[in-house]
Amino acid sequence: MQQKQTVLFVIDNMKIGGIQKNMLNSLIELNDKLDITLCIFNAAGEYMDLIPKNVKIIRPDAAYQTLGMSNADAMKHISTFIRRTFYYIIMRLFGNGAMYKLMLKRQRSLGKYDYAISGMQSAVAGVYFSGCNELILEKVEAKEKIAYIHCDYVQSGIDNEYNRSVYRRLDKILVPNKSNYDQFVSIFPDIADRVHIVNNFCNYEEVTQKSNIDTVEYDKTKKNIVTVARISPEKGVDRAIKAFERLSKENYQFTYHIIGGGGNYEELCAYVKENGLSDKIFLHGYDNNPYKYLKNADLFLLPSRNEAAGLVIDEARSLGVSVLSTETVAAKETISLHDCGWVCENSDQGLYDGIKNLLDNFSTVEEKNAELRVSIANNSIPVNQFMEMLK
Repeated sequence: MQQKQTVLFVIDNMKIGGIQKNMLNSLIELNDKLDITLCIFNAAGEYMDLIPKNVKIIRPDAAYQTLGMSNADAMKHISTFIRRTFYYIIMRLFGNGAMYKLMLKRQRSLGKYDYAISGMQSAVAGVYFSGCNELILEKVEAKEKIAYIHCDYVQSGIDNEYNRSVYRRLDKILVPNKSNYDQFVSIFPDIADRVHIVNNFCNYEEVTQKSNIDTVEYDKTKKNIVTVARISPEKGVDRAIKAFERLSKENYQFTYHIIGGGGNYEELCAYVKENGLSDKIFLHGYDNNPYKYLKNADLFLLPSRNEAAGLVIDEARSLGVSVLSTETVAAKETISLHDCGWVCENSDQGLYDGIKNLLDNFSTVEEKNAELRVSIANNSIPVNQFMEMLK
């Protein structure tokens, strides 16, 4: 029997998030094909219990563990909070690179593998985040060192001289689609041969199973629209709410359900209440089963200001729910690839116009949903892309 290749994946934590979800789905799909070890900075989060049992889990030393924690997490232990504060000050004074370098001086080797794969992109300058690329470059022995980029490299703000130097040291860079590939290669033409497309993995079985648990029933006399997203400025939930506020004043009949928390969640809750929208716009907060909201929805809305490749597009289409997305770096490609919806201009007015047009022509949405309900969704493409990339 041929021995499996050994792979080390590296990530900050397993809390709810797109990067973490793609990591979990990758582990589920690949664990029978590879001998996988997962290095988690902070072994915490809603996805921890879902990691396949045969995936070995390791942790870095104390300094690096703080990169997987929020400030609130660190404050639970005084020594951890002091450590995190010390490195945060170093970062603010001397930059992310200097902070990682100091952390890595105190970090033991993580061992030898065939491949070491950073599951996260580099950090925006001045943000206490990631360090995955630096860890595999300096503290792992592997024949190839590889890194994912899950964000819009330009709009996310990670493009700077330091990060460019890090990416040029890697053997391969993985991006989720052709749009991200074209963008990244335009900045790094000298390493174009190292950039590979690996589409996001989706756990379609889990999506289907969870969608049947406590499934939400909607008022069928209205158009019921759902967004699943972290509540932060780049996800654009604020402008979606304002678009629906305009449509409410124009007497459109709808309900808009937002599943997600964080960031300016409380602020948006207050806005909805103060503006008399509580009977039409519902902020449900975090829920580890957003699929119960998706299954019977009429439309999924992705109002992001920037987005590399929304995994939730695949989740929505697998449940027979079509998608309206703002035009981000990959939205048009992702939606056209599966013929699962529409793309509108990435602006406040463009979002309003896109929603209004579909509400005015809702039979097209119903027809698209009917098509999606009889289509097949699986991970054969990303699995083949990933295994071919290793070759």
